[in-house]
Amino acid sequence: MEKYKNTFSKIAFGLITIMVVQNIFSIFLYKFKGFIPQNILEIDWIPLVLYLIIQYLIAYPFGLLVINTAPNSPITKPLKKIDLNLKQIIATALSGFAIVSSITAVGNLVTILLKKILQRGLNSNPISDLILDSNPYIMFFVAVILAPIIEEYIFRYFLYKKTSVFGDRIYILFSSLIFGMFHLNILQSLYAFVLGLILSSLYLYTGNIKYPIIIHLIINLLGGGISILTLALNNNIISYIWAILSFILIVIGLFLLLTWFIPKFRNIQFSKGEIELENINAIILNPGMMIFSIIVIVTMINIFFTT
Repeated sequence: MEKYKNTFSKIAFGLITIMVVQNIFSIFLYKFKGFIPQNILEIDWIPLVLYLIIQYLIAYPFGLLVINTAPNSPITKPLKKIDLNLKQIIATALSGFAIVSSITAVGNLVTILLKKILQRGLNSNPISDLILDSNPYIMFFVAVILAPIIEEYIFRYFLYKKTSVFGDRIYILFSSLIFGMFHLNILQSLYAFVLGLILSSLYLYTGNIKYPIIIHLIINLLGGGISILTLALNNNIISYIWAILSFILIVIGLFLLLTWFIPKFRNIQFSKGEIELENINAIILNPGMMIFSIIVIVTMINIFFTT
């Protein structure tokens, strides 16, 4: 099994490649934006579309080429084939929405306290700022449809092919860890990690990537998509109604989390895999992950001190 020893490092280098290529082309675009007519750049959706082209059509393919240098595991898809009905899909989505919203609420409270203590903004993300200043309908498409599909195929489907040889628990831990880190934002990284645990477990439980995609779509819809549309409508009454409905859904989601989701998914049978790691050092203490971790930490600190 010697060929698998650099798997985690190669995956991390793939994510680094995405970041580097994305930044290089973004700088290139910035340097040569003078060749683009000003009236075109002033259209609110043009900067976002240009960024999406760089991210999804250039940076991601380059990164996946690097990740693909890691060998596929003998088992490339979960063996279980369990279909979820509509009630189970909704219950799972509400449970995930409740977790994400709860973490966000606590994180925002901490952020407010730190703002008062340090008198500076926290958890700002330049990419998020770009999106927030753009056309709300494109924002909705990216947040609710495009991002969940791409992310699930990379962090759940594709990474399972590469890491299942180490066992299901390692796959869940590693894919969720780098999914969180890839968000480059302290608060987002935390709830993305927890969301990753849910979605990777769901992929193992069902054996079908469509369920993590659907759940991710619903969570993003409830967690941000509807808010984007209500802000676009600029109607305070609609915003207040959605705020109340969100609170009700969070309460329902927490109830479902404790009474349905945790008991159900706690009984998942995990495969040990063909290669058993003695400890998690093999996941973290390798060149790719160490460099990736440094980049993530430095980026988070930079965002902190430049806002």
